[in-house]
Amino acid sequence: MSEPGTVQQNFGRKGVEARPGEVRGIRRWMFYGGNLIGMMGTSWRPGAEMQSSCLSLGGRNSHNFDYKCTCGFYAYWGDAYARKPPHYYSIYETIGVVSGYGKVAIGSLGFRCEKSRILAVTIHPRLPGTAKRYLESSGIAVYSDLVDLLGEFPCENMY
Repeated sequence: MSEPGTVQQNFGRKGVEARPGEVRGIRRWMFYGGNLIGMMGTSWRPGAEMQSSCLSLGGRNSHNFDYKCTCGFYAYWGDAYARKPPHYYSIYETIGVVSGYGKVAIGSLGFRCEKSRILAVTIHPRLPGTAKRYLESSGIAVYSDLVDLLGEFPCENMY
């Protein structure tokens, strides 16, 4: 468990305009039942825009993205991942690059954002072929190597 304020510091204590357009970062998902499931249980649709909402009031949408809250989609800067090969916890885990835009909070480890979209993923070499074909047919780029993915979709540290 992190100390209070750690999440805000590492993923953006205050709102900043990173640059016009987008920022890119790395996330992990589990491929389950034809869906990419994020750490908080959110089902991501490959290639589709995701809109964050705050669930701080017992699961009810209390407000849209807020810099003072911890809501939003989180992603890490690519430099932390580029130094080592990906470690998969399961053959169903995938690592990928997302685009973050709308309101964006920048931090030392990465960012959190109001809107996000999956741009590309790496897959475990033993991921079943049906899952791989589903990801490829969704319009996002699919790689077997994280270094190749980051070469095509760099995630510059904006902190």
